[in-house]
Amino acid sequence: MKKDIIKKVQVNLPLRMMDEYLETYLEFKLNPEIGIDSSVLDGSFIVKAEKAAKRFKDQKLRITMHGPFMDLAIASSDMEVRKISRKRIDSTMTFIDIFQPESIVFHPCFDYRRNDYLKDEWVKINQKFWSELALTLSKKGVSLNLENTYERSPEEMFDIIEPVFDCGGGFCFDTGHHYAFGEVKMDKWLEKLGKFIKEIHLHDNDGKNDLHLPPGKGNINFNPLKDFLKTKEEL
Repeated sequence: MKKDIIKKVQVNLPLRMMDEYLETYLEFKLNPEIGIDSSVLDGSFIVKAEKAAKRFKDQKLRITMHGPFMDLAIASSDMEVRKISRKRIDSTMTFIDIFQPESIVFHPCFDYRRNDYLKDEWVKINQKFWSELALTLSKKGVSLNLENTYERSPEEMFDIIEPVFDCGGGFCFDTGHHYAFGEVKMDKWLEKLGKFIKEIHLHDNDGKNDLHLPPGKGNINFNPLKDFLKTKEEL
């Protein structure tokens, strides 16, 4: 990989795997996307995070983060599930303060099979929660970027992304999720949500499974994204 490309991309690094890969990231000067999950939130990772953050900053590497997402439901109809989901998100703030990332990604995760029957309420709750958090993080210099997961179309994200963008956040377009779970072609996603994009998760798959393959190893047509990026040099 050419050095000029390396400087412009982030490579996912779960904090729970920091001991195994830290030296490799430093050796090749890879910008880390620090992943936070339940094992981190329930474990003793503060000191490890502080040491890693210092070493990344000493090498002037750009840091981004990915927040927890598994089984979380900010707008769950079960109030206890809603409470623990928000607690998990709130717990991430400690690591945001340690790493001081440029951005952090979260999943609103609208799934029509579970959420369609209460969509209006689901959207309203998510709008309020994520836009308030985006505003809080923007004051810290951090962009909160919401990522598509099971959404079938960009319309299922638009009503949440727009207020988050207005509060300093943005959209993280995940190419693999779009292809595995979406029902609308890539160019339509870019037309609808392109102006909100601040981050892109680039990976490939067979259109059925979220395989996280390198681009070119699956069936995704990346040409619409290439054309889009030519007009967005700041990305």
